[in-house]
Amino acid sequence: MSHSRIRSKTISGLGYSLVEVTVVIAVASILTVSILSRSSNDEFDRVLVQDALLSVARLTQQSAFGRQRVSLNLQLFDGDLSFGSKLDGTLQSTAVFDGSDFVMTLGPVTNINAISCGALTALTNYDLDFNDLGDVAHPLGFQICLNQSPIVCISSAGFAHKGVCE
Repeated sequence: MSHSRIRSKTISGLGYSLVEVTVVIAVASILTVSILSRSSNDEFDRVLVQDALLSVARLTQQSAFGRQRVSLNLQLFDGDLSFGSKLDGTLQSTAVFDGSDFVMTLGPVTNINAISCGALTALTNYDLDFNDLGDVAHPLGFQICLNQSPIVCISSAGFAHKGVCE
C-alpha cells in the first residue's frame, strides 16, 4: 500500500519536456535575431560607407603626393553611391553601395564653429582635387555628411578623419 502511494506522488506531470523547452528557445532566438538585424542594418550600413569613404580618401591623398590631377570622386548615379580615386582624369578604384537609403551632402567648411550638414550640397557628381602635396583647396577643410550626420572630414592638409571638421 505504501508503494502505490509513492508512485502517485512522483507521476504528477509538473514541468516541461525537453522538446517543449527546445522549441521555445528556438522561437525566441529567431525572433531576437530578426528584431536585432532590422534595427542595426542602418547603423551597420552607415559605418560601412563611412569606413570605405575614409579608406578611399586616404588612398587618394597618398596617391597625390608628387602628382598632378589627383581627385577623390564622389557620385550618386542610378541609386548607387560610389566613390573612388581619379588619377589624371581616370577612375582607378571605386567603392559602390546601394544609395537608396542614403542622402549624402558635402561641401567646403566655411565656419569651423557651426557645421550644418543641411547647408551642404546634395551629392550628384563631385571631384575633390588634391595638389601634389596632398592638400585640398579649402582652407577650413571639406565636410561629407550622410543622412544629416557628419561622417568624414578632409582637412585643408588633405588628412581624412571620421566625424566633424574641427
